[in-house]
Amino acid sequence: MAVISPRGWSLDGLLHRGKNFIEVPRCRADDPNLLERIAAFEQNGIPLIIEGWHTLNSWPKELFTVDWLIEHLGKEEITVRDVNERSDYSITLGEFIARSRETAARYRKDGSQQGHLYNKDAHCPTEWEEWVQEQHLPEVLCPGSRHDMIGCLTEAEQVESLMCYLGIGGTFTPCHKDLCASSGQNLMCYTEDRGSSFWFMTESQVAPEAAQFFWDHVGKHLDWEEHTASIQDFANAPFTVYIAEQTLGDLVLVPPRSSHQVINSGGLTVKTSWSRMTVAGLETALYHELPLYRRVCRHEQYRVKHILYRAVSAKTEELKRYHQNKEVSHPTLTMTQLRELIRLFDVVLHEEYLQKHRDLRGTTRRTLGKKTSTSPSDEDVTASSARVVPNTQLSNLACDFCGADIFQSFFECTNCQDKKADVSDPMRVTVGNGLTLCPTCYVEGRTCNCGAMKTRQCRQFIQILRERNDAASVLNTVCPEQPAVICLDEK
Repeated sequence: MAVISPRGWSLDGLLHRGKNFIEVPRCRADDPNLLERIAAFEQNGIPLIIEGWHTLNSWPKELFTVDWLIEHLGKEEITVRDVNERSDYSITLGEFIARSRETAARYRKDGSQQGHLYNKDAHCPTEWEEWVQEQHLPEVLCPGSRHDMIGCLTEAEQVESLMCYLGIGGTFTPCHKDLCASSGQNLMCYTEDRGSSFWFMTESQVAPEAAQFFWDHVGKHLDWEEHTASIQDFANAPFTVYIAEQTLGDLVLVPPRSSHQVINSGGLTVKTSWSRMTVAGLETALYHELPLYRRVCRHEQYRVKHILYRAVSAKTEELKRYHQNKEVSHPTLTMTQLRELIRLFDVVLHEEYLQKHRDLRGTTRRTLGKKTSTSPSDEDVTASSARVVPNTQLSNLACDFCGADIFQSFFECTNCQDKKADVSDPMRVTVGNGLTLCPTCYVEGRTCNCGAMKTRQCRQFIQILRERNDAASVLNTVCPEQPAVICLDEK
């Protein structure tokens, strides 16, 4: 991975170094047409910066400081990356800040690139998270809002997308895309000694061209996040590259599938970043990103199909409450979202369906009266004779070959699973603890050593089919004037 120095950079200077370089569009935080600008960003997939948040009365001037971090979290151990040595190690936050300031001073004096530490993907302080969650920013951009399907996950399933980034000039994030076609938000909370960050970004629509360009000219997959592109790399690209210098109070909006790279400049900067998964993002992930992840064997992390499943359930419950007592805000948005979610979920159900699904063993616990069992014999009990309870310990499965998240159906061998479980462990023979393959890998010819893989499921298929039909029935009841969503045959 190359080390790039931003020493001597300016935005105007960079824009003149490539015919395909243009500046990222900007608007003000107090722009009366701000929501329209955000809607256009969501539609056209072109990066956008909303500037000037630090000039508003809602900006927490005492909270967004390094002094606050040192006082409240200075003794906590954090993991930092030495960008020169490409190694990670632990130090306290206070020590990291002190060393970063020393390195920045040396860098300004003689340009030394040694000892540059980057606190990347750091845990966001609770107080900072609360400020973002309190919707001082436009609600549509806030994590967990009604526009963010990640917020539909249960508390136990929530993924940590709200993070902080602390670094000085010379630290960087390699060229990459945000996970699973999510939308990115990055707010510059604090700077010192003219600290800033230079961004190189593409629009959503050129994702295939960007991936092909880096593979042809660099020999790297973007989804591996291993390459730091040079200015000349970007200048040689056959597509537009948007460039920006992010300073204090700038909120950078990263569209889904945008290839982007960030190089910090000057003194210490502190940024807060989070991802949102819109309904449109789920669709893009299903059709475009997940096939790429399978090809390069990358884990999803956001578990797209599971988020879709939870979103259908959550939006159905919202419409039920609306139908009962009208105490739901923005019901029209919920109706629109649920209609699209059902359409996408039908694609997933079609992929997961097996005609003999009622006969399959699954990673569920069966409760007969007060007795709970996970023994192989009890797992063969049919859904008609037992109440199905989700087994949370076995619900987070991934393909052992490509890393794809397994939502419902999979293939498994409990004979060839020594790498996953202690052979002396009696749980090694239970469903979900064996060698696991996703259906696509199995169809492509992959199998275990003994070739005796069995078809499995994570839950009774009839269970999720009924939940899907329940969503359709609620939507048809609440929106009788709209075309009806057909309920599927429960066979």
